[in-house]
Amino acid sequence: MKYVTVILPLAIRHLPTYYVPEDFEDELYIGQRVEVQFGKKKRYAGLIYSIGSKHESLIKPKPILAVLDDHPILYTMQLDLWEWIAKYYCCTLGEVMQAALPSSLKLQSETMIILKGDISPDEWTFNDVENILIEALIHRNEISVDQADDLIEGHHVYPVLKGLLEKEVVIVKERLKESTTTKTRTWVTLSDIIGDSEEAFLEALEIVKKSKHQTKALLTLYDLKRKGPVERKQLQKKAKVDVNVLRALEKKELIEMVQIPFYEMFEENEENLSPGLSEIQGTALAEIHQAFDHNNAVLLNGVTGSGKTHLYIECIKEAMSQGKQSLFLLPEIALTTQLVGRLKAVFGEKVVTYHSGLNDRERATIWEAVYDGHPIVMGARSALFLPFRDLDLIIVDEEHDDSYKQHDPAPRYQARDVSIFLHSQLKAKVILGSATPSLESRWNVHANKYEQVDLLERHGKLMLPEVEIIDLKKSARDKRLTSNFAKTVIENIQQTVESFKQVLIFQNRRGYAPVAQCHTCGWHAECPNCDVSLTYHKVFKNIRCHYCGHREPLPQLCPQCGSPHVDYKGFGTERIEDELKIIFPEYRIARMDYDTAGGKRAREKLINRMEEQEVDILVGTQMITKGLDFDNIGLVVVVSSDQLLFYPHFRTNERAFQMLQQVSGRAGRKEEGSKVLIQGFDTHHPVLKAITENTHDEFYSKEMNERQKYLYPPYFRLIQIEAKHKKPETVRRAIELLAGHLRPRWKNRVVGPSEPSIARIRGLYIRQILIKMEKNSTVIAQIKAHLQESIDLVHKEKGMSGVRFNVDVDP
Repeated sequence: MKYVTVILPLAIRHLPTYYVPEDFEDELYIGQRVEVQFGKKKRYAGLIYSIGSKHESLIKPKPILAVLDDHPILYTMQLDLWEWIAKYYCCTLGEVMQAALPSSLKLQSETMIILKGDISPDEWTFNDVENILIEALIHRNEISVDQADDLIEGHHVYPVLKGLLEKEVVIVKERLKESTTTKTRTWVTLSDIIGDSEEAFLEALEIVKKSKHQTKALLTLYDLKRKGPVERKQLQKKAKVDVNVLRALEKKELIEMVQIPFYEMFEENEENLSPGLSEIQGTALAEIHQAFDHNNAVLLNGVTGSGKTHLYIECIKEAMSQGKQSLFLLPEIALTTQLVGRLKAVFGEKVVTYHSGLNDRERATIWEAVYDGHPIVMGARSALFLPFRDLDLIIVDEEHDDSYKQHDPAPRYQARDVSIFLHSQLKAKVILGSATPSLESRWNVHANKYEQVDLLERHGKLMLPEVEIIDLKKSARDKRLTSNFAKTVIENIQQTVESFKQVLIFQNRRGYAPVAQCHTCGWHAECPNCDVSLTYHKVFKNIRCHYCGHREPLPQLCPQCGSPHVDYKGFGTERIEDELKIIFPEYRIARMDYDTAGGKRAREKLINRMEEQEVDILVGTQMITKGLDFDNIGLVVVVSSDQLLFYPHFRTNERAFQMLQQVSGRAGRKEEGSKVLIQGFDTHHPVLKAITENTHDEFYSKEMNERQKYLYPPYFRLIQIEAKHKKPETVRRAIELLAGHLRPRWKNRVVGPSEPSIARIRGLYIRQILIKMEKNSTVIAQIKAHLQESIDLVHKEKGMSGVRFNVDVDP
C-alpha cells in the first residue's frame, strides 16, 4: 500500500498522512493536488509532499478521496523553495502554501444543504424564515450555507438550519468548492472565405447590407485588422455594436471568433526594438555579463535616470534567446504602470503581470502560463512563488524598498533574500537594481557575495538636480511662512509653473490632518481599537484609523466637554492640496495617494494627465517616488523632512535617505536646470547633509559603524517575536514567560520584553522581544528551534493558549 504526506493550507506543524486507494496508485506525483478530509468533516485540496510505502503517523491514515489534477501544478524546485522559506522564516509549510497558491488552487469544502425527500405544501409546518429556505431548496436541489445566509438576511442561519435538521427535512454534506475557470480573451478575424480578397469582402458586405449594425461591424473589423489582431471588446466598442451582432456574422461564416488565455496574443507581433545603449551603459552591460560568467549576483548601483531599465531589457532578451524565463520584481506593481508599459512596448504580450490586484481567475491563468513556460513575468513579491519551468534571470528593481518584506501574515519573507536563495538553488542570474542600495546589499558586495556594477551618470549625461535645504525655523522667525510653505518655496513653485514645467510636492502622510483636538479641554480623537489618533479626511467628512480602518463622523462638538472649538493639527496631502489651491487658484493641482489613486483606473488616468501636462502641481505620498518617469518635472518639494527623520527604528536614517534620494530623482530626468527643495526644522541632520553635499559613501560608512557597534544587521541577524492578546495582563505575562525560557540559554542576545510605539492594534495588545544573533548558522538554527519549543511551553501554561506569537526573521 502507498502512503502520501500532504500539505494543507493550514498553520499545522506536522503534515498529515493519507493512504492511497488502489484506483489512484498509478496516478500520483509529488506536487499534485488531491482531495482529502481533515478533521471530522472538512475537506481540502492538499498538495502531495511525499510518496512512500510506509507511514509514521500515530493515527490510522484516512484515504485520499480524489485526485484533482492529471499532472503536478508546480515543480519540485518550488517545493524546495517552500521548505527553505518555512525553515528560515519560522513558519509552517501550510502557511507558505496559503501565500503561494491562487485561491482557486487551494480549495476547501463548503457545507451544502440538501432537501431530504419530497415535501408537499400541505405538509409544511415551517415558520416564515424556514419557508424561504425550503422553497429555495425545491427549486435548486441544494444550496450552500453562505447562500442560505444571504437568503434569510437579517436572521442567523445556524439556528434556522438546526431547526430544519431536527425536523429531519434537510441533510448537510461537505463539498469542495469548484475551481475558477481559465480567463480568456476573444479575438476576431475575417473568415478564410474572405481572407485578404477585396472582392470577397465586397460580397460579404452585400450579404449583410440589410443590417446596418452588421455592416458597420464588418467595416470596422476590416479597418482594425490592418493594425494586427482585433480583440472582441475593442471591436464592439469601436463599432458600437453588441456581441449578438458578431455572433450573427459568425453564423454567416463571415468572421471567426477564437478564445485563448488572456495573456496570449492571437498572433504574435514582431518584437519592437529597445533604445540603443550609451557607452557607459554598454560598459555596465559587459560587467554584468562578466559577473554572470562567474556565477555571481549583481548589485546594479545606478543613479536615478541612468537607464537601468535599458540594461534589464538587454538581459531579458538574452534569456529569451535561450528559451528561458525571466522574473522582473517590482516593489509595488500597482505603482509602476509606466515601467510595465515600457517592457510591453518591447516584448508585447510576452510580458504578464502578477500581483494581488488581479482577480482569482487571472492569477490562476497566469500560474498555468508560467508552468507552461511563459517567458517574462513582472510582479510584486508574491510572483516568486510562481511555478517557473526554467527560470534564468531574476531582476529585483529598487531592491532597497521595504515593500519587498512581507509583514503580515506568515510567511514574513524578504523577496530580495528569497531571490538570492533561488540564485544559489537554480543558478539563476540575479540583478539587484537601485539608486540607493540597502546596507545589506552593500555589505554583501564588500563580503564578495555580490559584484557591484555602477551607473553613476544620467542617460544623455544630464546633471542631477540641485538640492537646497529650507530652514523652517528661520522662515517662521522671519515671518516668511505661508501655510506650510516657506516663501522661497512658493516663489520657486511659481517660477517653475510659469516656465511651463511641472512641480511634485511630497508629503508622506495622507488625509487632511493627523490629529483632531479640542482647544478647551485637550481631548483628541483616538481609535477605539488601536493606540493611534484618528486622521481627519476632509473629502470624506470623517475621521478614520489608518491601521484598522475604523471611521467615525466628524465631531462638531467636543464629546468630552461640548466645546465647539475642535481644531485639526498637523497636515497631510489633502491639506497641502487645499492650501496650494488657495495660494495658486489659477494652477491645475492634483493629488496622488491611496484616497485618490487607490484603484488602477484612477491611477492610470492621473499618470496620463501628468504625461499630457494637464497638471501643473502634483501632491503625493511615497506613491510619487516609485516607478514614475515624467519628462517635465522642474521642481520637487519635500514639505517636511522631519517626519521621515525621527522614528524609533534602527533603519530610520537609511530609509529617510533612500526616500529623499528617490523623490529627488523624479526631477530633471529629460532636461537640466531642475531643483529639489527640502523643508525641515532640523537642517543639520546627517541624512540631509549627505544628500546636499553628495557625501553618500561617508553617510553609509557612518551608518555601518553604528550598526556594527550596536549589533544590528548586516553584522548581526535579528528575530522579533511579537505577542498579541485582547487582554493586556495576559500578553504581558506571556511575553515575560517566553523571555524567561529564552534568556537563561541565550543571555544578552535576548532584548526585552518591551512595548512597541503603537502598543495596541485592532483590539489586540502587543509586547515584543528581540533576539540578536551572530552570523553563525549553527547558533541561528539552535535559537530558532529553542524559540519554537519555548512558544509551545508558554502555550501550555494556564490561560496562555489564546496568545498569538508572530515570529519575524530579519525584521
